[in-house]
Amino acid sequence: MSAPDPVWFGSRSRPLAGYVHRPAGAVSGGVLICAPFGYEAVCAHRSLRRLADLLAADGLIALRFDYEGAGQSSGTGHEEDLLSRWQDDVASGIAELRRLGVTRPALAGLRLGASLALAAAAHDREVGPIALWSPLTSGARYYRELRGHAAVTSGGVLSDGSLNVTGHLVSPSFASELRAFRPLTDVPPELELLLIDSPGFRDYGRAAADLRDAGLEPSVIDMPGTAEVIEEDAELVAIPEALLNRMSRWIAQRSSRAPVEHDTDDSQFGPVVEFDGGAGVIREEIVRIHGLHGVWTEPPSTRDGRGVIFLNNGAAGAEGPGRAWVQFARTLAAGGVSSLRFDQSGLGESPNPKGRLTRRPKVVARTTGPEILNAVSWMRDRGVGNITVVGLCSGAQVAVRLFAFDGQVENIVSINPPLFSLRDIGVGPIVRLLWDYLTYPMRKDKARRVLHHIPAWLWKGLDALWIYPLPARFLRRVADRGIRLHLVFGDHDKGIVDIQCRGSDGVERLVSEHRIGLEIVEDMDHSMFNHSSRSRVLATLHRSLEAAQLAAPQFAIDDVSERIAGCRPISTT
Repeated sequence: MSAPDPVWFGSRSRPLAGYVHRPAGAVSGGVLICAPFGYEAVCAHRSLRRLADLLAADGLIALRFDYEGAGQSSGTGHEEDLLSRWQDDVASGIAELRRLGVTRPALAGLRLGASLALAAAAHDREVGPIALWSPLTSGARYYRELRGHAAVTSGGVLSDGSLNVTGHLVSPSFASELRAFRPLTDVPPELELLLIDSPGFRDYGRAAADLRDAGLEPSVIDMPGTAEVIEEDAELVAIPEALLNRMSRWIAQRSSRAPVEHDTDDSQFGPVVEFDGGAGVIREEIVRIHGLHGVWTEPPSTRDGRGVIFLNNGAAGAEGPGRAWVQFARTLAAGGVSSLRFDQSGLGESPNPKGRLTRRPKVVARTTGPEILNAVSWMRDRGVGNITVVGLCSGAQVAVRLFAFDGQVENIVSINPPLFSLRDIGVGPIVRLLWDYLTYPMRKDKARRVLHHIPAWLWKGLDALWIYPLPARFLRRVADRGIRLHLVFGDHDKGIVDIQCRGSDGVERLVSEHRIGLEIVEDMDHSMFNHSSRSRVLATLHRSLEAAQLAAPQFAIDDVSERIAGCRPISTT
């Protein structure tokens, strides 16, 4: 299956990012795929992309897209009438399929996406069949669910009444819209509907009852799979192949009556769009770098020669955790700094090295190192002379390991890196067996506490023999290559606890000699979902970029007074 074609569509002032999956042969129809909200969209991304591939194999054009204020599309997510805008976005997606020649577009949606698809059908009686995957039939009920998720998110309930749901904001106006949202209102009873309901998932059976109470008669498929997508960490999601195959076949069988009269490969606006990024007008382009996906963001006029590469964390796409990389990139562009949000193999919109969508990915592939070096070369070719690499979690550790051994950038900002889990990325030393054995338990709290009691002299011995190298070895190599490295940790992050408990001497020495910088951010969660602490990280990135441009001495922020029980804290004089 070929890679999908990136497109921009919608309005020029509010462009939406989309990905078109095209059949290899004749086209018999088209489908708009509507994603759920927030972290559910991250968890469901690979499954919805797999659905698009299956639909294309069945002869249908499939269009996936990001709503305004979500993913790579324009908008901040703070817009006053966000839910109404998302309903308009669905209408824009339907119009885009019609522009591509699909006269009777079908729709498929998951959770809130399914509800938006139903609402669209109330205003457009010419749509085709609609596949509803665990739809939300009550906006008020969904809002209560989101409020529960916000209660367990760091910085989840804000003083202005907003909710932060795993990094995604629900503003007071968005909350009001949700509470009033009744997606079954005025839906025409003649619609061809498929309901996919999963036993054991939330509110099983409720959607079928609500649809029938509204006078709708859906076909119903009871199949497991929804919980495996929605209720897992994104890295652990298993694509429900059987469920997706049933959904694709149902849509294809009912779409064959709507042949495509003409198809066009042209994007509505071309490859580059300009819009207000929230801090000023910016220019964005969806690009391919050796077959991998990226989003290039730059000022519309003057660039100052600085550029940033944002790397994936976990299974998140190029938008970053809770869309942080989009926010950072567009803010930096307003100040003259260009950036590339880059998906490594098997993550986001990039295929795995064999060209297939990875099913159950290793977060870091062995090809990651060379792929990032290709991205650095690509940015150099675009005239960027001063490059900063920014990563969180796995992206942060990848940046340290890669540039300790190969390639050259000017600056690295490494956020919450698990430096005791420096995996093999195709660059530097091959991971030895004992190294691999000792790395894996660092993900488990009980095993981690046992490892914290191993005496420092044993760790130093393993490091001297290169059986299990300590993080300071890699950090020192980065500094020796003349690359500025700034580590940023949350005050209770497991990564900083590991360093403090297992050989902090070398790291402490590097910091005290100002060879690397280190900052501890109070109340920052590991995934940087807390928007208050995220703003402090953005401020740190600004300072780091300024210092790198001026070739100023490596700086360290003296905000590391927080003490973690049972561990010797690092000092940054």
